This record gives sequence, structure tokens and C-alpha cells, in this order.
Amino acid sequence: MDSMQSLIKGLYEQIADQDAILAENNLVGFFRKLEAINKRLLEEGECESVDDRGNEHNHENFRS
Repeated sequence: MDSMQSLIKGLYEQIADQDAILAENNLVGFFRKLEAINKRLLEEGECESVDDRGNEHNHENFRS
């Protein structure tokens, strides 16, 4: 599997290696923050587990 840096460079061919590394770090940090927020909300009972929701919310805009 391609590294995230390779995928970023595939999307933006002219991007410098350092910028691809920075973009990767920012994305990883972003998703880690979302995971931490989700964990806290689950512990506080403020939201449902993704497993409990299933695909219901993922497809709500596509129903006829």
C-alpha cells in the first residue's frame, strides 16, 4: 500500500517532499484529535458508537 506521502504527492505532483510530510502529519493529527473527541463523547454518553449507528447515517441523504 502506498504511504500517505505518496498519495499526497500523487494528488499534487508539484508538492515538495517537506510539504507532503507536513500535510501527512497534519492529517494524522487531525484524525487523532477526532478520535480523542469521539472517545470523550462516548465516555460522557453524548453520542452513539459508530458500530451502534451502522450505515444508517452514512446513507441518509441518498434515500428516495
